[in-house]
Amino acid sequence: MSWDIASLLAKALTLMAVASVVGGVLCLYLCLQANSQVRGFLFGYLKTGAVTGALASSLYFFVQVGAYSQSGLSGMLDITMLSILAQSALGYASLSRVLAFVLALSFVCYMQRASKREELGFDFFQ
Repeated sequence: MSWDIASLLAKALTLMAVASVVGGVLCLYLCLQANSQVRGFLFGYLKTGAVTGALASSLYFFVQVGAYSQSGLSGMLDITMLSILAQSALGYASLSRVLAFVLALSFVCYMQRASKREELGFDFFQ
């Protein structure tokens, strides 16, 4: 039963992080002309959401490994189960989520540096 609760909490934390990153990017887009204090708050909010999401997604994967292993907390680090589940759909989905959060974090860091240099805009690809 405890693995179910831990899995539920890790998944809920991941979903809240996704909501914060998506909502934060939308708010950042809507507040392009806002003062630097508001943008600074939004950048901090986005960074917190991205880091939380990456950690929660990793935690979810390790909780699932522990649940399949059924050998307590040491089962979360069982090398055999880690390698089996890393090559499954669970492993690929967890890796994709972590990479997406890392990509979002790098985007936020880039936009924060760009906003310090010049006026913030989403046309930085040109």
